[in-house]
Amino acid sequence: MCPPQTGCKAFPSLLNIVHESLQAVPTFIRLHTTTDLHFVTIDSFAFFVNVDILLSLSCFTQQNGFDVHECYVFPFIAKKYSIEWVFHLLIVKTSLTVLVNTKAVLSCPPVPLTPEFVATWKIIFRDNTSCTKAYRRDKNETLEANCTNKGITWATRPDQSPALQIDPVAITHDGSYMCEIVTANGNFHHAYHVQVLVPPEVTVFLTENRTVVCKAVAGKPAAQISWNPEGDCITEQENQGNGAVSVRSACHWEDGIMSAVTCSVSHLTRNESLSIQLHPG
Repeated sequence: MCPPQTGCKAFPSLLNIVHESLQAVPTFIRLHTTTDLHFVTIDSFAFFVNVDILLSLSCFTQQNGFDVHECYVFPFIAKKYSIEWVFHLLIVKTSLTVLVNTKAVLSCPPVPLTPEFVATWKIIFRDNTSCTKAYRRDKNETLEANCTNKGITWATRPDQSPALQIDPVAITHDGSYMCEIVTANGNFHHAYHVQVLVPPEVTVFLTENRTVVCKAVAGKPAAQISWNPEGDCITEQENQGNGAVSVRSACHWEDGIMSAVTCSVSHLTRNESLSIQLHPG
C-alpha cells in the first residue's frame, strides 16, 4: 500500500521483490523479475516496504529513438539497522521493424560479461506462443524451451556475444523479445517490439461500365490506396488472420473525356502506381 498523501503509485510485483530482498538485510539489491515492468512508463513515487524502511524509487524517461527507464532506489530511514546502497536499473525498449525474408540481429545490453554471466532471451510471439533461449557461461551450456518457430538462433558464440539472429524473418516472428543479462554486477535488460513488414501484391484491372479494381493483397500493415483522378469508390479491407491485410478498392467513372486512371498504393515497404485505360462508354 502507498503511504497516505504521498501521491505514490503502487507496483505490487516490485514491492514484493524489494520487500523479500530486504528480509536478509543485503548490502545490495538485485532485481529478479518476470513482470512486464519494462513496458510501464513510471515516474517518481514512494512506498513503504515495511514499518522500518521508507524507500523512494525515482525514474525518468529519455526519448532518443527508444525509451530508457533509469530507476534509483534509496533507503531513507532504518530504525533497526543501517543500510547504505543504491540500486540502478536500466531497461531499454526498442521498436524494430524488419522486412520479411531478410535477416535481423537483436543485441543484448552492452555490459561487461563476467565469468559467470547468464543470458536469457524470453520471446512472446503474436499468437501468444513463447520461446526461451538461455546460455550459462560457467557451465558453457545452452538451453531452450518451446522454440518451435524456425529461424531463431544465436547470432554468434553466446559466450562472446549473446545476440539473437532471425534468418530468414517470417511473418510469424512478430512479437516481444527480451534479453536479460545476469552478472555479479546486477541484471540488465533490453526489450524489443518486433514488427515484420510484408509488401503487398498489387494488381489493377478493368471490369465493366468504366469500373476499375485495384488490389493490394496480403500486406502488413495494411496498404493505402488512392486514385487519380478521384472516382466513385468503394474500398474494403480483409484481415488474413496472420497480421496481413488485403485491401480492395473499386472505382467507377462516368463517361467523359477521361481515358486513363491511376491507382497509387502506399505502404511502409514501397510505393507503387499503376495506370489503366478506360474503355469508351
